[in-house]
Amino acid sequence: MNQILTVTCVADGGAGTLRAALEHAVDHPDARFTIRFDLPGRRNVIVVKSPLQVLAGVTLDGPVGDDGEPVVEIDGSLLEGDETCSLAIAGGVPSLVRNLSVTGGPVGIGIYGPGGHSLVNCVLRDNRFGIIVKADDCAAERLMVQGAEVISVAVQNARRFRLTDSRIGCDRQGGEARPNMQGVTVYEVDDCCIVSVRCNRL
Repeated sequence: MNQILTVTCVADGGAGTLRAALEHAVDHPDARFTIRFDLPGRRNVIVVKSPLQVLAGVTLDGPVGDDGEPVVEIDGSLLEGDETCSLAIAGGVPSLVRNLSVTGGPVGIGIYGPGGHSLVNCVLRDNRFGIIVKADDCAAERLMVQGAEVISVAVQNARRFRLTDSRIGCDRQGGEARPNMQGVTVYEVDDCCIVSVRCNRL
């Protein structure tokens, strides 16, 4: 049975926080959880001091504004290390992350493990790496990745990764906005599919 967990606080830990909800999901690996947000602001920023881990088949479902863009932002600017993730997705059961912004960290979102994970309508701005994918059978759609200092989307040792309907280094309309140092890079991958992706650099 799928259970609903609700985030009501933008602190990095404690009751009602995103970290507490994710830790609860980790502590109950046989259950399935959807994490939603009930926050008062039109823009809500969660500043993390250590990586948030999405495990055990979690659906992390953020809210969107009138323009369809995420209104919850995970700020990783306090994190250290070249490949420390603001949000790390792993585990043997596929997880879904939808409608989140991730900014300012060494790695915005890292996807690891057996695979099958999905990202939908996520915005990644001003991270060192936007996304790193090291898992099979993962998919990302409607991404917007801007201002990556190194690489916007790095796919490494992964099979059957699908990137669709996304904007890399530009806004939704395809204009230039915060270009990335490098666009989409793939290393030792098999059957990678990139469709309907507009890039400033690929």
